Amino acid sequence: GIGFATFGGSQISNTSHSASVLPELSDVVALQPFFGIPTSSPFTFGGGAILKYNLHGNMDNGFHTGLGFALGTAGPPTTCFFADIFPVLGMHFSLGGHVSNLKLSFDMGPIFHVTPTFVFQLTSISAIGGASLHYMF
Repeated sequence: GIGFATFGGSQISNTSHSASVLPELSDVVALQPFFGIPTSSPFTFGGGAILKYNLHGNMDNGFHTGLGFALGTAGPPTTCFFADIFPVLGMHFSLGGHVSNLKLSFDMGPIFHVTPTFVFQLTSISAIGGASLHYMF
């Protein structure tokens, strides 16, 4: 599927949005790559992926766990490189009815944010619960 995520811009815990795809690799595994450019002055970007494993239910409705990573630049006021590693636990479901091709998912978990200073955060990966919306083909 193709869609957007509410994370993945200048740092994973930021509220910037990113373009995202969600190919299902098997009946229990999906990969969600994402990329965003939240600002052009100063230029910042972020990209990465989350590998998701279905724990309960199916690929349309259920609970999943996974591991994600992100790389990019963070700013302002100063621009610096960052790397994030984050295990996730989340839920996903199809909206049903006439919009059954739309899949909504929420991911949260601890974030290991590495910049010139190391930061550990236990939070959702965005301000609205790590939400992602994809149109599944």
